[in-house]
Amino acid sequence: MKHLICLLAILVCHQLSLQSQTTEVPPPPPPPPPPHMIDGEPDTSSGKKIYTFVEQQPEFPGGQKAMMTYLSKNIHYPRDARDNGIEGKVFAKFIVTETGNVEKITIIRGVCPSIDSTVLAVLKGMPKWEPGMQSGEPVSVYYTLPVHFSLEGDQSPEKDSAGNIIYLYATEMPEFPGGEKELKKYLKDNMQYPEATGKKKGVAYMKFIVHENGSVSDVEVAYTSNSVFNEEAIRLVKNMPAWKPAKENGNLVKCYANLMIEFKE
Repeated sequence: MKHLICLLAILVCHQLSLQSQTTEVPPPPPPPPPPHMIDGEPDTSSGKKIYTFVEQQPEFPGGQKAMMTYLSKNIHYPRDARDNGIEGKVFAKFIVTETGNVEKITIIRGVCPSIDSTVLAVLKGMPKWEPGMQSGEPVSVYYTLPVHFSLEGDQSPEKDSAGNIIYLYATEMPEFPGGEKELKKYLKDNMQYPEATGKKKGVAYMKFIVHENGSVSDVEVAYTSNSVFNEEAIRLVKNMPAWKPAKENGNLVKCYANLMIEFKE
């Protein structure tokens, strides 16, 4: 049986013997195998679980629009990158703790050293977030954030071939039908673990567009720990049911979505 997420805690059983007979006491049984968990992994520094999917995602204070404003005001295009015509998207990953702090920021896909350093500095200066919630309790959650650098206008919306805006951030972001719980269930039920991996763990960060009708297109792997996971990750996203589309000023809009898919037997 294949599982998306494996429990990393180990339950150890101790058996005491009070036998006074001279016969040899049999050794205690080996500990049982760890049970499997739907989501999360331990933080080795605190022992607390860090979630990938939760019932309520962490949120920047004021929401997505406020976060876009924060990024626009605080991120400045590095001079060397501008002079050399360097553009692109930086993908950053961090943890929003149960207290709302942003910690362990890493660049999982960079553009150039000066741009990457700029993003790191701005993310480190973020105010406290509203933490993610699971079963009514605040928990630590992984979060992946793309930051776009364009010489035609920092943080400006992109446009498709027909001239329609493709938003990076919208007032209401795209959502899998049924929310995070159903997304987690979809991935668990439909994942086919690539045999070529030798059962190794891995992760794929996906980027795609959710259209006004909820359909998904332009699916690509923004970052992967091992390219052997790419084909299955792309298949999972392409076969998804229609999403709840993004909204901007009350109107349905085309918007980028990002998704981290973990491969764990």
